[in-house]
Amino acid sequence: MTARVFVGFGSLLCAAAFAACAAPGGGPGSSSQSYAVRTGGAPATVHLYVSDRGTKAVLRYPMTDGIPAATPDAVVSGFMDPRGIAIGPDQRLYVVDDTLKVVAIYSPGPGSTAKPVRTLPIKHQYGMGTVGVDPKGNLYVAYTLNCTTDGFSCGYTDVYSSFDSGSKFIKTLNFGGGPGSTVIRSLAWNRAGTLVEESGGQTVVVYYDPLRDMGSNYPIFCGSADSWGVTWGAGNEIFETDLGGDPQHLPAVDVIPNYLKGRINNCPSFYTITSATVPLSIPRTITTNGQYIYLTREYDAHLKSGVVFVFDPTKQGPQKPIATIQGPNSGLVAPAGIAIGP
Repeated sequence: MTARVFVGFGSLLCAAAFAACAAPGGGPGSSSQSYAVRTGGAPATVHLYVSDRGTKAVLRYPMTDGIPAATPDAVVSGFMDPRGIAIGPDQRLYVVDDTLKVVAIYSPGPGSTAKPVRTLPIKHQYGMGTVGVDPKGNLYVAYTLNCTTDGFSCGYTDVYSSFDSGSKFIKTLNFGGGPGSTVIRSLAWNRAGTLVEESGGQTVVVYYDPLRDMGSNYPIFCGSADSWGVTWGAGNEIFETDLGGDPQHLPAVDVIPNYLKGRINNCPSFYTITSATVPLSIPRTITTNGQYIYLTREYDAHLKSGVVFVFDPTKQGPQKPIATIQGPNSGLVAPAGIAIGP
């Protein structure tokens, strides 16, 4: 188990809509976040958004009854290295560009000709790629710094106010760290504003009120061997993508129905989901619409593309995906973040 030093200091319910979801993938520190699509009484146009480092774009796939189209209907370009993406409660799209060192913010439902309505500079160099938006619209941008005289590195986030409040800096949060490099891979909030955070290894941490008290947390030590993406489900279950690492821990999705319930404290019961068709190797980012889970995996030489899987999270073990996005026409080369929005 990867050692973590926890530092304390002074997925929305979506049975028919969409949850507060997040996950990182496609490179160090990439994440995703989605919130309920507001319709104003009219039928919602819903899309799956995937940032792709290979195409240097965010690909937008229309969805019908939760199933994404096989090809994008829009390609949002202008990036050098798009990593994590998030869609906040304001329905805006947030994209981290690791090369340009910015968070690009787009109006809801950006198309191929869209330009950022605000660009937020990032003043850090390492461990970037993860971005998240909490239920109040506050923006979290992750990075890594050395934090001890022993050379340990810690994962941090700078927190900014909501877009409508001017995206002003609020504070820095230290998520702790340990030997080697600590990179925050995923951030996700549920309806109550509870944050789940992933920095790799076996440990996922739940923070109950991170802006006020980082010490109020609950680490989870059982489940994934090397988790990458994490998000809340509609019933407050936790979904993790697991890179695996040994014959007992193959790449999979781990489902934790109740993170507080297990044989011992901090070790909840869980089950796994794998693919019975296209291999689920190198799974990265994950999000949900409350019915299905959506996750990315890296480039597959046989398919000549990256892959997005759609699974039914209520079915345990190997299953045929509900749908996949794959092949050269998908536009997927090196998928990073994934999110659902208008």
